[in-house]
Amino acid sequence: MRQVIEDLLKETAAERTYEELVKSSVNGKLASEIYHTAKKIYPLKRVEIIKSKVIK
Repeated sequence: MRQVIEDLLKETAAERTYEELVKSSVNGKLASEIYHTAKKIYPLKRVEIIKSKVIK
């Protein structure tokens, strides 16, 4: 499940600019995308992004 979420985040980060990525992270759109992908693997109630980190 972690691998699927990590792959989704990498794909999303590659497609969007930094500003778009931060905006979607803050407004909850990214968490919603993660939720809809991950709920197919395991039933979830909600997904929240608590912390983010820039890795070079």
